[in-house]
Amino acid sequence: MRAPSFSLIRFETDGPALWFKAVGKPNEKETSITCTLAQLFPDYLPPILGTRPDWNGWLAEEAEGRNLHETQEITFWKAAATALARLQIESIDHGPRILSAGARDLGPAVLASLVQPFIEMMTQLMEEQRKVPPAVLCRQELLSLGDCIHSALAALDAVGIPPTVGHFDLNPGNIIVSPTRCVFLDWVEAYVGNPLLSFEYLLEHLRGITAMSASVEATLIESYCAQWEKVVSPAAFGEALRFGPLLAVFAYAIGNDAWTDMQKLLEPATAGYLRSLARRMNREANELTHRRPVCLH
Repeated sequence: MRAPSFSLIRFETDGPALWFKAVGKPNEKETSITCTLAQLFPDYLPPILGTRPDWNGWLAEEAEGRNLHETQEITFWKAAATALARLQIESIDHGPRILSAGARDLGPAVLASLVQPFIEMMTQLMEEQRKVPPAVLCRQELLSLGDCIHSALAALDAVGIPPTVGHFDLNPGNIIVSPTRCVFLDWVEAYVGNPLLSFEYLLEHLRGITAMSASVEATLIESYCAQWEKVVSPAAFGEALRFGPLLAVFAYAIGNDAWTDMQKLLEPATAGYLRSLARRMNREANELTHRRPVCLH
């Protein structure tokens, strides 16, 4: 498999299959992030057999198991949620090393500092929108959204959940589940910050599966949160879950540099996508006042 920013090759062997991946701009950091995480958390990443620094490449064993996007069995999804929580808890003391490997810093202070410039950029993009629908958010609506994001960030920070490793591209295609372990792939979008952001992305993919019910989502939440009981009280964690839908969208929007790249913003697709994220944030902010804390048993 080839793309402008990477090359991925699978090799058959007389044992486990092997994968070689090499990355280019703008994803060079994936090499150091992946190798660092594989060294720190070998239970959650495929074993790295060798590296080729001048190619930004590495060779890894193929993870045994089932790709999560191929199944709707709740057992596999629960295993993924449980493993994600365990990985994040194990990473609590390793934030500086993960950041030095190239992961993005999305701690509460960083996120808070980006609210105002993001709202200003969204105001400009909304004013440039020529086609209605979709709805154009006025300046006052966007300012109110910014205030809501600031309040949510402060409330989430007050809960006291420690920063951990996170994954901005936590889609089912990047998760391999077997009876003995769960492996997470493609770490170019790694960050250090609130762990609930990653979990919200996993939940969002679950919601996209029409066969999944609200009770199944609740089961997944229980599986994830049960791992955190020794770190944060269930009541506090249930309160924190209220802010996940809003802040996960905000973090995703500012998690790449498209919103600060004037060349990309001239592309209609990029500008339209960012406007759609702002509208989604606005809906989540409006629903936040009616969303109750999650009751965890």
